[in-house]
Amino acid sequence: MTWFASGPASVALDLGVTDWAASLDALPVATLGVDRAGRIVAVNPAAAQLLGCAREALLGTPLESLVPVADCARQEQHRASFTPEGAPRWMAASPEVPLLRPGGVARYVKVGLGAITLREGDFVVATLIDQSARHELHRRTQQVLETSPAVVCVWQQRPDGSVCMPFTSPSVEALYGVTREELARSAEVVLQRVHPEDRPRVLESIAASARDMSPWRCTYRVQVPDQPTRWVEGHSMPTRDADGTISWVGTVMDVTERHRAEALIAETRAQLDNALEAARAYTFMIDFVTGKVHYDARAPQLFGLAPSALAHYTVAELGTLSHPDDRPMIRAQVAEVLAGRETEVALTHRLRHSNGEYLTFSLRGRVERDDEGRALRLYGAGADVTREQQALSALRQSEARFRQLAESIREVFWLADARDGTIEYVSPAFEAIWGRACEALRANPSLWFDAVHPEDQPRVRAAVARSASDGYTEEYRIVRPDGAVRWIRDQAFPVRGPDGVASRVAGVAEDFTERRELEAQLRQTQKMESVGLLAGGIAHDFNNWITVISNNCELLLEALSPSEPRDLVEEVLDAAQRASSLTRQLLAFSRRQVVEPRVVALDAVIADTEKLLRRLLGEDVSLRSDLAASTRPVLADPGLIVQVLMNLAVNARDAMPRGGSLTLSLRNVVLGPGDPTLPAAQAPGAWVVLTARDTGEGIAPEVLSRIFEPFFTTKAPGRGTGLGLSVVHGIVA
Repeated sequence: MTWFASGPASVALDLGVTDWAASLDALPVATLGVDRAGRIVAVNPAAAQLLGCAREALLGTPLESLVPVADCARQEQHRASFTPEGAPRWMAASPEVPLLRPGGVARYVKVGLGAITLREGDFVVATLIDQSARHELHRRTQQVLETSPAVVCVWQQRPDGSVCMPFTSPSVEALYGVTREELARSAEVVLQRVHPEDRPRVLESIAASARDMSPWRCTYRVQVPDQPTRWVEGHSMPTRDADGTISWVGTVMDVTERHRAEALIAETRAQLDNALEAARAYTFMIDFVTGKVHYDARAPQLFGLAPSALAHYTVAELGTLSHPDDRPMIRAQVAEVLAGRETEVALTHRLRHSNGEYLTFSLRGRVERDDEGRALRLYGAGADVTREQQALSALRQSEARFRQLAESIREVFWLADARDGTIEYVSPAFEAIWGRACEALRANPSLWFDAVHPEDQPRVRAAVARSASDGYTEEYRIVRPDGAVRWIRDQAFPVRGPDGVASRVAGVAEDFTERRELEAQLRQTQKMESVGLLAGGIAHDFNNWITVISNNCELLLEALSPSEPRDLVEEVLDAAQRASSLTRQLLAFSRRQVVEPRVVALDAVIADTEKLLRRLLGEDVSLRSDLAASTRPVLADPGLIVQVLMNLAVNARDAMPRGGSLTLSLRNVVLGPGDPTLPAAQAPGAWVVLTARDTGEGIAPEVLSRIFEPFFTTKAPGRGTGLGLSVVHGIVA
């Protein structure tokens, strides 16, 4: 290939190729000499360095071998323009072309060509200007434009009012749904795809920017067919050309997500403001570096101050608005923060409102520290909790009154969860009645049922199961840890909420063991009194008849001679005397016997009766006395006391068929009000207790409640009348 046809060169030198090539070494610009065939005949050091080859390796090499195949056609066009119509000429540097270095790495250069004539003939001078850095910058810029989500563009408005976008980055097609080629011709479609509600505002902003040549900025919505509406934001700077064309160079970016986030932030901020307003709360920031304290706009309003009153508030002034008694606490908290000992701050203090009233505020904050632990800022919030504090104080007073009431009554007050039976509260009386700790019951609610007598448990459990719906009233027995059995009357009531559903069950349980025993005693007394009235009436009439029989038998015996049969009359008289003794016991039981009370010493009565008692007891039963010294005298009928001792001795003897001992003891006691041993309807005071204790088999529990009933006996038929203890009861009671 020849690079140019024969013809006069542009420059002629009287030099040979060798000298000319040597002269090129002094040039700082990379320069090559090429002959008419396109072979390299001269290489200066700058060119060798640029091409990364030794000079010897380049000499004789076709220049075109350094151009990649893909760029040969473009290089050929450049070469052809060098020799229009075969006449070589000097020409400016070509567009950037790559030249290959060893290893196939391209170096981008601009090539300038010129013709020169030497002694050996015509040659071409090729200057190489390195454009690699510029090319790399251009490549990276293009890469940024192609990958950036923002559209980089030029918007032009021609003098006739038409618009176009001669340059746009690739992302414009995704944003507006229009090709770059279409936009280069006309950008009317961009205006058409602006949301109708936003279009007048966008056009007005463009007109204002063109009129004032001011920066253009606008946020608006874009509607592309078959795509969701998107928010975009544009920024550009206008310039005016000589022909009146205005060009805006700038960016347009899809800010849909940002707009959504901003809307969410605005909504959240509005919600926060509403919440702070409803909670009568404010936010603050204490800057320990500048010493400033920053409050939001709600704080002065809550404090009753002017809006600007807190504008210059400082750390040194902290606490000056608070109650004098609270200021040391606030200063101590600040000192703790500055000393690095506190990260979280929480305190409640009183603040004087402008109306003179003290309000209560609750503050919470978090400390921001630097890498060395120094306090930088404290971010926090405060809330007016005056009403809550007042309500809490009233609640505490109410709770105190409730506890005072619940803990002072003898009954057990309790609260339980209606769903799972968890004990929420039980009054201290539980410990006194159940004999178990309240804490143990709260930890294990089954302790309540475990204490219920086994015979009563099924009934109690059934009642508890329906307590949330109907409540219950039950009487049952409990067994204390010490084995004592107590009778409980338990009443439960469902506590319902506004929806009518029971959330809790409240109850009151009372120990009515004593009352139950008193009621039993009352019933027994009434029964005994009824029987006594009946027995007394019968005994009175019967005694009259016995007196007639006895008197007639005695008269008959006096009238009979010793030779006449007297044994039958004597048996009748003996039976009459026994009947008379029975009548006296009935009269004693019914309290119709003539009583002659006087002041007597019971120890003397016992001493006088010992001989009689020993004969009654027999040889197998010993009698012992345990009489306290200085026993108080009592008001009683000595004869009836003897009757009591005899009846007790007979009962004791019959209870010890194989022998034993009977001990009679006396002791002084003082019985106060409520003493369980104090007889019913009797006044408290000084009493003398007479006790008869034998070593017999004892009384079976099932008959213990009946021992004072008249005619009740556990002895074999014919061995007892059942009046022994009844008479004792009638005399003593």
